[in-house]
Amino acid sequence: VDDVFSTYVYEGTGNNQTITNGVDLAGEGGLIWTKWRSGGSYSSESHALLDTERGFTKLLQSDTTAAQSTVTSHFTAASDGYQITTGSSLVNHSSGGAYCSWTFRKCPGFFDVVTYTGNGTAGRTVSHSLGSVPGAIWVKCTSHADSWGCYHRSTGNTQALFLNTTGYGYTNGVPWNNTTPTSTEFTLGADNQYNGNGRTYVAYIFAHDDQSFGEGGDESIIKCGSYVNSVDIDLGWEPQWILWKETTGVGSWTIVDNIRGMFVGPDNKNLYPNTDDDEATGSNQ
Repeated sequence: VDDVFSTYVYEGTGNNQTITNGVDLAGEGGLIWTKWRSGGSYSSESHALLDTERGFTKLLQSDTTAAQSTVTSHFTAASDGYQITTGSSLVNHSSGGAYCSWTFRKCPGFFDVVTYTGNGTAGRTVSHSLGSVPGAIWVKCTSHADSWGCYHRSTGNTQALFLNTTGYGYTNGVPWNNTTPTSTEFTLGADNQYNGNGRTYVAYIFAHDDQSFGEGGDESIIKCGSYVNSVDIDLGWEPQWILWKETTGVGSWTIVDNIRGMFVGPDNKNLYPNTDDDEATGSNQ
């Protein structure tokens, strides 16, 4: 898992910084998701998502509906991480402040990034290279302002969640054309949020329980599941990163990871993809 995923924390300096996390972005490509946590001159700051498919001058923010913006390149990809090449408040402010970045490398059985142009026709398919059936897919229109639309295997092909809100989305089958994704493609309806004619999009695609990792090639490193109320969830391994969202009512998306703190008790260090809030100490989760 260290070859394809990393959580990295650092302090803002406003100057170039080298992030050595062991993930080959230059050769394989992927996503860098950065969030200011606390400190410095800011009381809040958006999430910053940049990927190698769109290029590191194209910025998306998970807590807004905004189209991608063109910025001075925030990063330069390397074979063992990346270099921060900006003093932007989103990723590296000169006044300091604590930052966190999550790096997802493109890899069959784990994660993929694809871009496409919509055609406005229901039944449109988009190919991917995951090599297994996705557990989750996030779609964002990059050319126009619109919500992030999220497929999850637990809510099925008739519902979508919105990464930038606390809501629980469609229940009418429009986003995914009532079609479950396959190991090679996913299907879209004609809605502008996912497939507007001439609009451009990016999709982040996450695998589920693909057992092709480990020394014997028979272990998984990512799972997308569901639960009801308080429950013990047996993954078969210790997680490094957890994202969850209430699916039957209003509630924030929440991220914890093992670097910032994933505790038994009320001291989880939470970040929320749908808000620009700083890091918060969670309840007994």
